[in-house]
Amino acid sequence: MMNIKKTIRKPLAWVLALLSLIYIAQRSTYTFDSFNGSEQRSISVLDSVSETVEGMPTKPENLPGKSFPTCDVEIDFIVARDEFFASLTPKTMPHPFPIDTFPIEIITKHQCQALSNLGDQKNMLNSDVASVLFHIEAYKDFDMVKRTVKRLSFEDHHGFVVHVATDVSEEYIDLLIALSEEYTESPICVARGGYIKWLTSTDIRILFSSMQWLKSFSPFWDFFVSLSGADYSIMDGPTLNKELVAEGPVSWIPRMNKDEWRDIDKFPHSERFLNYGLSCQETQEIVDPGKGRTFWLQKLVPELGIGYQDPLSSGGIWHRSMVDFLINDDRARAAYMYFSLFPCAGVEHYWQTLYTLPELEPMLIAREPARMFWVLGRGADGVHNTFITMDFWDKEVKPAIDKRIPFIRKFDSEKEKDVLDRIDEYSAEVFYKEEAKQIKSKRKHKAVAVA
Repeated sequence: MMNIKKTIRKPLAWVLALLSLIYIAQRSTYTFDSFNGSEQRSISVLDSVSETVEGMPTKPENLPGKSFPTCDVEIDFIVARDEFFASLTPKTMPHPFPIDTFPIEIITKHQCQALSNLGDQKNMLNSDVASVLFHIEAYKDFDMVKRTVKRLSFEDHHGFVVHVATDVSEEYIDLLIALSEEYTESPICVARGGYIKWLTSTDIRILFSSMQWLKSFSPFWDFFVSLSGADYSIMDGPTLNKELVAEGPVSWIPRMNKDEWRDIDKFPHSERFLNYGLSCQETQEIVDPGKGRTFWLQKLVPELGIGYQDPLSSGGIWHRSMVDFLINDDRARAAYMYFSLFPCAGVEHYWQTLYTLPELEPMLIAREPARMFWVLGRGADGVHNTFITMDFWDKEVKPAIDKRIPFIRKFDSEKEKDVLDRIDEYSAEVFYKEEAKQIKSKRKHKAVAVA
């Protein structure tokens, strides 16, 4: 029965993907034509997007990316804008729904330019090989990032955006630049923008900003994969590519939403939905506005439930058709503006809540993209993911490989080197044996047919 259901789902997903990909032209198009300089350290800036509609509070002089004169003015503006959204109804919902993004600084111009050649328009839906963009949020442990890039490289079928926040050191960025220049199997674009602050959801803003840029700038990739600098791939690049192609043009989610929650008052973490997580862009300090908020998103989009699953910022796999939806659909844009002000764990709710929309089910597959832990492992504090040591190989790591879960976190390149090496060895053994069996089976069937 499961095979029949999967067979039905895939053709429908292909149709939805094709319809979505027809609309490639975006309201904003990014090019490199106006960028200054050709040297790697000649930084080119893509302005932030700061849209407005009639009646909505505006920034000083309404200039996108303009700094606020004080932190208080910035926080007052953010809260006033959020309250304006809360006053809307489904009938008064603006089109397009206004959004606000971080600026992006392109550091390795030529390598980033190479991303525009990733994929081919003719092969977007029919190729046996997918074009994949990996977005890695890096801030330390350069060797871990380097190892992950090399493991996931797959000629010109895979490309990398190594993104850093504005507070990452110049010395670290120099290491990334050197990597992008020296490693030529797959293009490595180094970009900088935004900041990540605990007890806010600025990580959502970074991912949305990158998706919006890459969707319009690089027109033919198939999948967008989000990773942190501490994530590792259970599969090498070619193996992961085969998995993505086999599943089809769908986005991955650990499990399909069963609409467990619709009433925010009954949700066990309702305080996340009713409070702000705000910080000032210039100082990056956390600010309490002294007031709460409402779950206005559900009022604006009544068909939404409340999604809650593992964060998709690590190991999130989105097909291009879903990225199209996220950056263009007004309901999705409203969800972005709502969850980008979450006080914590917005990445556990943002995409997951949108995935409660029944119309998106054919575009999703219930398959776990990443395995992570909060209690087992090194550095357990009850809040952050733990580092996975060799002590948990038999209980957690080996089973994850056997289940073909693509990613696992988190690791330190030196302290967990033994685990990382064992992952490489065991996964190669597992996937090679499986591939060998498939080849043997094909040869057997061919021999029978000839006979």
